[in-house]
Amino acid sequence: MLEPSSVTAQGKPASPTCPVCSTGLEPTFVKKGKHFWRCPECRLEMQSPLPTTEELAAYYDASYGSGLYRTFVEANAMKVKTADERFGIVSRHLPSGRWLDVGCSTGFFVASARKRGIDCEGIDVSTVAVTEGLNQGLPLSVSTLEAWYPPKPYDALTCFDVLEHVLDPVGFLGRARELLRPGGSIAITVPNLSSFSRRVMGSRWYYYIPEEHLHYFHPATLRRLVTSRGFVVQRCFRAYKPMTFEYSLSQFQEYNPLIYKVLTRIGRAVPPRAASAVWRLPIGEMTLVAQRPE
Repeated sequence: MLEPSSVTAQGKPASPTCPVCSTGLEPTFVKKGKHFWRCPECRLEMQSPLPTTEELAAYYDASYGSGLYRTFVEANAMKVKTADERFGIVSRHLPSGRWLDVGCSTGFFVASARKRGIDCEGIDVSTVAVTEGLNQGLPLSVSTLEAWYPPKPYDALTCFDVLEHVLDPVGFLGRARELLRPGGSIAITVPNLSSFSRRVMGSRWYYYIPEEHLHYFHPATLRRLVTSRGFVVQRCFRAYKPMTFEYSLSQFQEYNPLIYKVLTRIGRAVPPRAASAVWRLPIGEMTLVAQRPE
């Protein structure tokens, strides 16, 4: 993994090495002062230099306390629907038993799984988010996956919108395998570089978020990475996310001001009931399910 401080003598970012295939990466664009790179061999994209673990934790705490993530969390009805839909999809492919939701935020998915009889707990790097979930009586802890040591292995791990945030995706997946029992499975949801929205929007894609999204994958890249860590890929498919028009506005206001302006004008003609209705949309994500061999 590239060290966060890797720069040339001239103060420019040093060319990083691909964490998936060890190929030297090529520069692509700069966004909000952050440099993005692409692997010419496996097509992974990443940000470099990377932030530190402490910088990321501070960012998430600030966001959950008063920033953009506060807006996300407060959209309770929609977040509950998202968690319930995700459970309905991944539960078809994951074994029952003990589950760990990695990057659990305030615990919406943990609550959904537990309502349906799954012994599910969650971890997240944000103290603010975990504290809110604990106040709701949910079994959440502040931790990274790499630093998490449970009393016994899990039957399944869920990682929704997490892998793009981690500093070391190779080490993350290696640790995930260690935490699963033989025959256990992992479900991963990430932004999809092959999606229609990415192809149309290019560097303006709303998932290019310099403050927090550090690695990006095509389906083949994600398969290669997961397989390299000893998993057997079972399926990879398009992910859908329940969203409202109002919630979409809050995201585009931060991530794509141009689209936000267009949607704001459209929104003046949208009836309030339609603006608050929940729609199931393919917004450019994919879900991969893989198993640790017996």
